[in-house]
Amino acid sequence: MLKIAVCDDNEEHISALRKMLDEWSENKPFAVVIYEYQSAENFLFSYPDKPCDIILLDIEMKNLNGMELAKLSGGIAVTGYDANEDTEVMTAEAESVEVLSNDNTNNTSGTITKSLKQILGEGNEGVYKVISSAGLTTIKLNQPLTDGSDEDKDQDGLSDWDEVNTTLIYNMYAKYNHSYTPVINSSYLPTLADCNDYYQSSDSQKVCVESGYEIFINKNAGMYYQGDKEKAYAELSKLRILPICSDPTKPDSDGDGFWDCVDNNLPQTYVYEINDPQPLYRNKIDKYTIERLRALHPKAQKSFLEFILVGQVQLSDVTIRITDHYRTIEEQNELYAQGRTKPGTIVTWVKGGSSYHNYGLAMDIAFIDRNGKLLYDDKYYNILKSVYPDFNLEWGGEWQETPDKPHYQMTFNYSCSDLLKKYNNNEVDDNGYIIL
Repeated sequence: MLKIAVCDDNEEHISALRKMLDEWSENKPFAVVIYEYQSAENFLFSYPDKPCDIILLDIEMKNLNGMELAKLSGGIAVTGYDANEDTEVMTAEAESVEVLSNDNTNNTSGTITKSLKQILGEGNEGVYKVISSAGLTTIKLNQPLTDGSDEDKDQDGLSDWDEVNTTLIYNMYAKYNHSYTPVINSSYLPTLADCNDYYQSSDSQKVCVESGYEIFINKNAGMYYQGDKEKAYAELSKLRILPICSDPTKPDSDGDGFWDCVDNNLPQTYVYEINDPQPLYRNKIDKYTIERLRALHPKAQKSFLEFILVGQVQLSDVTIRITDHYRTIEEQNELYAQGRTKPGTIVTWVKGGSSYHNYGLAMDIAFIDRNGKLLYDDKYYNILKSVYPDFNLEWGGEWQETPDKPHYQMTFNYSCSDLLKKYNNNEVDDNGYIIL
């Protein structure tokens, strides 16, 4: 956070300087808080309790003027709009004080803004603040967000524009009577308060955003406002926030093991927040299924996931669960021994190396009803019969000799003997998966 103090005995000057600072800070990757003082005496009385990083002082003030105050505080003296030649002479004599000239010309605003940028640094185009489940976070894009642009910072298959909550942004356009512009300027974004109000009005979107909002306010209240949450809210709720549906800077912004373009294949049920440990579709996919999908071959994960997502839409009263996924060749041999040389019933017909499970290219599924009961019901497998072909999968339910309805596999046109040969030749990646 950057804290700036502004001291001027003219309210219009304070408003003008605040506007310039607001414009400068729009795209900064940090929060900027501005404290206002209308006299040198008021500043000296209050400042010890509110130390700031930068102090901007008017030169011509009653009693103690800005030049004297600058020497006491180490601030930057800024001439007023009514500055005269004598004032300019004073600034030249103040060797230890940097002065920004505001000489009531047509170039005044540009002069001060340019000088501020020289002192504070240029603004960064494409930098936006976002509220996350962890508080305030900043993201940096390659360019400002632009309606219809194909720019894809994280190369996840979704453009930056597609990962933003444009509905909320354009709600703010209407609220503040902004005219349409394809380039999203930070000054046109909703404030932190706007975002919080919006999220609280949507029950399904409330939890993650509200928790992050509270974390941000509470943290700063403790650090900068002596624990006064109301005061922190009054200051910080004015920050402009980019509302996002997924993080445009990360291909897998929720860390569920699957790219955002996969997660976004279905309409979102709530607005995603950075650092939310849950997947985008946590209410659509069983958590154990997510964990087991991650163990499958990386090249097969996307197809298996999309099959489950689309299949889940067809099943309103049960949830798909992966019951079996990757197993090693050694584990396959152990399973094969069951019911043959070891106690138990026969559960597989093939030895190690002869199952696509051994290469992370197969999964078995069942269904969880609303009571948590695991079901192997033909009617649900039959519903999915029309779904799996769209994802280049083979279904064990179609096998003639030994049908296996829970089983789905993706072969990539390799036989198990081909894959076993690759395995024996050590044609595997760093994680032990066969190189396809």
